[in-house]
Amino acid sequence: MDGRRSVRVSAGNFGIIATGDNTTNIQTVLPPEALQPVASIAAPDRTVNLPPLPHRLVGRDGDLARLGRAPVEVVQGLAGIGKSALAAQHAKDQAGRSNPVWWINATSRADVELGLAALAGALQPGLATALSTSALADRATAWLAAHSGWLLVLDDVRALPDVGDLLRRVGATGGRVVVTSRTDLGWRRITPSVIALGPLSDDAARRLLARGGPVTGAAELCGALGNHPLALELVAAFLERVPLSPSVHRSLLATAGGATLSPVASAFRATLGQLDDNRLAGDILRIFAWYAEAIPFDLIERTIGQPQPAAEAIARLAAAGLVAVDKGRSTITVNPLLQSVVRDDRFLPKAVLCLSKVVPGSDEPDTWPQWRRLHPHIAALADRADPARDAPDLAGLLNVTGLYLIGQGAPATGLLRRARDAYLRAYGRGHADTLAAANNLALAHHGEGDLQVAIRLYEQTQDLTGPLEPVMVACANNLACAYEEAGRPGEAIRRLESIRDRWIAAHGDADRYSLILTTNLASAYRSNGDPGRAAALLRNLPSGAGSSRDAFHAVLESAKAELELDRPAAAVALLEPGLPGAVRLLGEAHPVGLDAAHTLGFAYVAAGRSADGIRLLESVLRRRTASLGPAHPDTLDTSHALGVALANSGALDRAIELLDAAATHAAATGHPDTALIRSDLEQLRRRAARS
Repeated sequence: MDGRRSVRVSAGNFGIIATGDNTTNIQTVLPPEALQPVASIAAPDRTVNLPPLPHRLVGRDGDLARLGRAPVEVVQGLAGIGKSALAAQHAKDQAGRSNPVWWINATSRADVELGLAALAGALQPGLATALSTSALADRATAWLAAHSGWLLVLDDVRALPDVGDLLRRVGATGGRVVVTSRTDLGWRRITPSVIALGPLSDDAARRLLARGGPVTGAAELCGALGNHPLALELVAAFLERVPLSPSVHRSLLATAGGATLSPVASAFRATLGQLDDNRLAGDILRIFAWYAEAIPFDLIERTIGQPQPAAEAIARLAAAGLVAVDKGRSTITVNPLLQSVVRDDRFLPKAVLCLSKVVPGSDEPDTWPQWRRLHPHIAALADRADPARDAPDLAGLLNVTGLYLIGQGAPATGLLRRARDAYLRAYGRGHADTLAAANNLALAHHGEGDLQVAIRLYEQTQDLTGPLEPVMVACANNLACAYEEAGRPGEAIRRLESIRDRWIAAHGDADRYSLILTTNLASAYRSNGDPGRAAALLRNLPSGAGSSRDAFHAVLESAKAELELDRPAAAVALLEPGLPGAVRLLGEAHPVGLDAAHTLGFAYVAAGRSADGIRLLESVLRRRTASLGPAHPDTLDTSHALGVALANSGALDRAIELLDAAATHAAATGHPDTALIRSDLEQLRRRAARS
């Protein structure tokens, strides 16, 4: 997808239009620290991120002593056996010796990326609202590879590919990684240091159960619980609050299903049965069951509507050992086994409502930290809900989350397909919400490189009758852009001319969508080899049409047409006055701002102002390299233009260096101008040889 022409319908520029209540542009200005080499960045003192710790670690002294001896160590065992508790105790002990000490929930590749992004934000807070999640994760990985003395905990790894690349990059660099996992994923191929945890010894089990003092019948109850640490913790917490002997509690376990359920599940059921006097506590726990394990405290405080009763209910759950609250009261941790025991479809709508109340109202960069906090819980809920029964409220949550993921360059087609399907079942094909979700699903495929799939999806929205609504304009516009990108400019022109004429007839030519459609039609004319028609169309726009952002895109498109007509002075006259304001509006690193600066730099050179052009192109190249990488097509375009400009100004060595690197990257990525770049490079080498 051509990122230089991306837009959101509620506040956008031109080109691809995303639709939904929370759609906006992403405008990013890279702060100076984004360009700072990671090797030169020191971690702030006590950069520590740990979950709530267990009351005490019993019976694991030998296992604890084995940790800290290898670059990568794995703690393996059944759910609830104490893997995370052991790793957390070790990490706490290391907090004064290692820095950072960073805990990551590693149940999926996306969770690992979010955890690494959070680390990058802790190392350089200014980047949290400047870089996407994937860019932050890459930066954190590069930092770990360049430094020593750190400790990283990857908790509950379920698939080796989710962490394999990370371990290869940082596993032997001077820091340490501790992995916890329920199953053997081939860990001994990665490290010989694998600690397999089993049930506690009889003595340790009795000591854990009797944490409040000696009890009679403890051995019998420990045996009934299989010496399982989590089950013993739950029962011990219960016995501290309720004056029952272990033998009586064992009968409660049997009543709760001890004969058919695991010891841990039986202990959960028995403990929950004693909370019937606090209905809110049970309701909150059943809402928590739909989320990821570590839940932001304010998610409940801000959505339950009863802050004080909610806080009291959570305190009751913590006292019963059903949740753990960290010291700063920022996170509540729920064991996944407990979540599976109490999950109830009747509480799914409430869980959706709570998340819907706190998702940001846009996906602007200043909302990215909040999105990163909420995304694991939205993903967990979506994974646990039955797609065939998705309701419109959940579809709306999935739709806005999908738009956020598109902006992050992350896969979004799964969530958006579910949103589309749910709206389709509830409302039918012609409803605005169904069309919006279908459009956004096509947009996600477009962004992920599935252009033909995107075209088919866009086309499915086009056979509707009735009044022309904005969402229909979005779908038609995006289909035309996809046609143009697929090398079908004639179809793009016909589609845009038809929809533009209908919209202008109803709303006039000064309307925002009129300007968007006109600008894209001009782009299609250029793609079809008719820059004169594009320039004429844009020359006749009414003053004040659209927003200042939309108007600037029209100016940029007009300048490109003038360049193709070999009128660089006209292109300079169009772009030079508006570029500073556009940079302030969009941000120096915004793709459209960089496209405009590249175009103006090219126009300067063509108009004989080589020094101005070279300065501007060098600035664009630095920013494109930093934000997109050296092999991105846009970066290669600027490298090529700058190399030619430098050569024509006499700086042959620098020009050859630039074009040599550009030719290598272009060949590796299949850039369409690879042959041209190589041809220019060979000409420069021949010139250098003659001089």
